Amino acid sequence: MASLKPVKRVSKAPEDFHSIAAALESAEEGDVIVLAEGLYTESVLVERSVDLQGEGEVAIRASKGPSLRVTGADVEITGLSFSSGDPEAGPTVLLQGAGVVLRECRVTSQSGICVQIEGAKAEARLVECHVEGGSDAGVFVRQGASAVFEECLIRGNTNPGLVANEQSHVQVIKCRFEDGKTNGIFVRGGSDARIEDCTLTRCGSIGLAIAEGATALVRCCTIDYGVKEGVSIYKGGQARFEDCTVERNRLTNLVVRSGAQAELRRCHFRDGLSAGVEVFEVGSAARFEDCTWRNHYSPALLVHADGKVEVRACQFQTSRADAIKGYERAQLDVRDSEVWEHRTASVALTSQSRLLMKDCLVRDGGDAGLYVFDGGTARLSGCTLRNNRIANLFVTTENSDVVADDCHFEGGAGVSVVVQNEAVLNLSHCRIEGAADTGLVVRTQGKAVLDSCHLQNSLTAAQISDHGEARAVSCEVVGSGHVGIRMRCAELELHDCRIAGNGQEGVVLNEKAHLGATDCRFEDNGGSHLLALDASDFSLTRCHLSHSKAAALHLREQSQGSLSHCQIESNGGSALEANGGVNVSWVGCVLGAHSPLMNLDDSDVRLERCVLPKELEFGSVSDETELRLADCLVSAADEVTPLDVSELLGVALGSRDADRLRFALAVDGAPSPAGAILLMLAELSSPSWLRRLISDGVPVDTLIDGERTLLLWAVEAGDDALVELLLKLGADPSLRDGHGRDARALAEAYEHVQLIERFKGE
Repeated sequence: MASLKPVKRVSKAPEDFHSIAAALESAEEGDVIVLAEGLYTESVLVERSVDLQGEGEVAIRASKGPSLRVTGADVEITGLSFSSGDPEAGPTVLLQGAGVVLRECRVTSQSGICVQIEGAKAEARLVECHVEGGSDAGVFVRQGASAVFEECLIRGNTNPGLVANEQSHVQVIKCRFEDGKTNGIFVRGGSDARIEDCTLTRCGSIGLAIAEGATALVRCCTIDYGVKEGVSIYKGGQARFEDCTVERNRLTNLVVRSGAQAELRRCHFRDGLSAGVEVFEVGSAARFEDCTWRNHYSPALLVHADGKVEVRACQFQTSRADAIKGYERAQLDVRDSEVWEHRTASVALTSQSRLLMKDCLVRDGGDAGLYVFDGGTARLSGCTLRNNRIANLFVTTENSDVVADDCHFEGGAGVSVVVQNEAVLNLSHCRIEGAADTGLVVRTQGKAVLDSCHLQNSLTAAQISDHGEARAVSCEVVGSGHVGIRMRCAELELHDCRIAGNGQEGVVLNEKAHLGATDCRFEDNGGSHLLALDASDFSLTRCHLSHSKAAALHLREQSQGSLSHCQIESNGGSALEANGGVNVSWVGCVLGAHSPLMNLDDSDVRLERCVLPKELEFGSVSDETELRLADCLVSAADEVTPLDVSELLGVALGSRDADRLRFALAVDGAPSPAGAILLMLAELSSPSWLRRLISDGVPVDTLIDGERTLLLWAVEAGDDALVELLLKLGADPSLRDGHGRDARALAEAYEHVQLIERFKGE
């Protein structure tokens, strides 16, 4: 210590003092004490309203007790350094008075807290001070004290750089907290803090902690490079953040938990080695407005265990995990926000979590745009999900449920929308378009309901399979590169829908699929409007099928179909192609001109009260086909008349056209002339039609040419199979032809050995 004039009382010069204590003892209220440069080893107690100023480098280090204790009011201390090495000394600086100002001071401690401000009467202000190297906290504000910190540097302390506890009040402005071994700032115990334009960096634990009912307003701060969380709000803490950046912290940038509340505006969360923001536990909630998230290793926003969040006008960009994830009953309300370029799901929802998303854009993700599973539920309105690689929307597992209204699902490298594994999807006024593969997939007992939706310009508009179920009302399926709707072992109901302009079939049913369509339009499809395979079935009511490039309906492989009051016209192929044991029923339908009308092979087809074109080009009707027409009409020149069976038979018999004949015979009413018909059927080798005609009432022994029965004709021709058929149908072999020969005599005359043996004893 300087030996001559280490201290002088400037207010009463030239009198000088050799110790600070002596100067203070003689000081009066309002005096200014100037300390000469040097080291003072004493404990300074300030009980009056005085100012202390350092002249040069002035250091105070007490050998016992605090280096500085202020109990007086309106004290200002400028340019001094305080330190302490006594383990029992307590804080280096203890401020208990009102209106205390430390300006340009430096405080350190090797034994405890650097600065402690305590008591409800204490009011302190630290300006441009350095508080560093404390073996405990840098600054501890307690017992209802108030403190303001301006442009201070607080660094390298063992415990938090600043602690506000026990209902204290702090303001921290333009300060820097760095290199602490634990938290940068810890606000707790019902205290409140206002923190502005500060930097909290390289903290050994949490950058900013707010807990135990404390509140904080944080503005324009940067919190980065922490060993743990950037910000942690917990145990009922409440905070409001504006224009802050929280980035590059090793754990989550911001945590809100255990009943805490947070509101954040215009904040940035970036480059985290873990999650960007995590909100969890009952009562915890956070609201984000105009915030941004970018480049996190874990989800950018993670909400779980009953946590709640509101997100408004925010942006989530380029993380290596999900952008937003909710699980374990999380509640999320996300609006007017954009999510893009995330490696996994852009938004993921699971474990009974709930999401409300409105007017958002979710795009260009590496996985699903929205992934809902394990009982998650989502409500979407006015959202666009675009070009997400796996799917724009993926809903899976029992009790998962998504409702979307006025949303747009666009593009994608594969499928756009998927619902599966007993999950449920409801879409209203939505568009699904431009998928590289399939627009909508419903599979493995998933269920989908669509109302007033458009599925367009994907390779396949929709695929329903593996016991999936779907229902569509007032929807359009148009412009697919391949099939409009593809079904396999699934069910679909269509009401007031339009299936049009698809490159191949409008609808394909496979593996026992079922389609029910009412008041629908099928038009301008590149293949058949409807292709049914492998025991599938369909029911069409009041539907309109027109302008396909192939047969309007094509059934194979034991499929079944029914049409009621439908209109089928102007298709490029036939109205119906049926083969392979199929069954089709038409009731009250109108069939326009087709070339041909139908091609039937091994099928059972019935037309009842239908209107057929006047110029009938019926096509092929195989012998194995069961065809019936009941009460049908024909239409020509806007006139509808009953179907003329006689005319049909006449044309068929005159042209020897088997297909025309079988079609004519399918019309209800006794055929005439019966004999000529029986003969022609025999000549055409149509045993099933013979059996049917005779079963319908034509006598088996009708004369076919005026002098012989069909049985005698068959014996003369040596047709063993036909003979056996006619005998089974009751033909009488004893009847004779015009030459008096019965069946046995004819067999002998034509030397048909097997038939001779057959008629022995007759």
